[in-house]
Amino acid sequence: MEKKTLSKNKTVVLWNLARLVVYMLAILLTPFLAKPIAILFDPVVSDWWQRGDLRVFYTGLATAFLWLGEIIGLFFLDRHLQKKFNVQIDPAKPHAARRKAGAASKQTEQAEQPAQTEQEQEAAATVENTAENAEKATPVKSAPQKPKTQLLGWDRIIAIFLICVACVLIVSAQIGFEVKVFYELGERVVLIDVVNFSGTAGRDIAKCGWIVLLIKASFGLFEGIFEEAKINAKAKKVFVYLCVTALILAFGAYDVLSTQNPFAWTYLLFYVAFVALYALLNRAPIKSYLLILFIYFF
Repeated sequence: MEKKTLSKNKTVVLWNLARLVVYMLAILLTPFLAKPIAILFDPVVSDWWQRGDLRVFYTGLATAFLWLGEIIGLFFLDRHLQKKFNVQIDPAKPHAARRKAGAASKQTEQAEQPAQTEQEQEAAATVENTAENAEKATPVKSAPQKPKTQLLGWDRIIAIFLICVACVLIVSAQIGFEVKVFYELGERVVLIDVVNFSGTAGRDIAKCGWIVLLIKASFGLFEGIFEEAKINAKAKKVFVYLCVTALILAFGAYDVLSTQNPFAWTYLLFYVAFVALYALLNRAPIKSYLLILFIYFF
């Protein structure tokens, strides 16, 4: 019987679907695992606090560290599995693709060259030694060639700036143009409130990493689904963005409901902005994470 192999497009779809499932399971189940871990730290008290007063802090901190470990572990597991099964799921970076193409062409040239005789090899070795000695005598410094990176156009930069400013102004208008951190802490804040808030902030910092990973996997999934659709390229892009936005909005609805966010509708709009920022930044994960983190806290 012939062994059936999946096409590259189906492999990309299934791979990103598996990513989404694993990511969602980690996001949903990790907080339940963090609660019993936080209870273990209840005996850690001081003269200012009683047993269990820092439960919120330890729960948020445990969730943040578990999520961070899961993100790092899944990243290396994903790379290992891609190498093991010899698949390329994410599009290769331009400079990496050029290096691979150059290495492949060099191997092809070496394979095509005929075998040299001993006399030819000795003559070639003599020429190489002479060239090396000449280079040592007159060294020539050449500037290292850096890989070219695709810069953002002014239209994208302006769009990114306007989205960030709009998100910050919308929340600021709702809280009377106060600093969002101080507003969430309240007026009569005591030390225990600051400590517990820091644990929640640590959890949200890690959660922004999951948001970027969810957006990335969603684009890979829906682009693979619509790859073979018999529609024009512009329609494909529109359907991909709509599907990605709908999926991220579903996660956003869970997020604002589970955390009882007082600005639920505003943060749902933020999740739409997160998808737009990721696309405008040429899907750069680190830059997207930093901007999402900025909007989430300010």
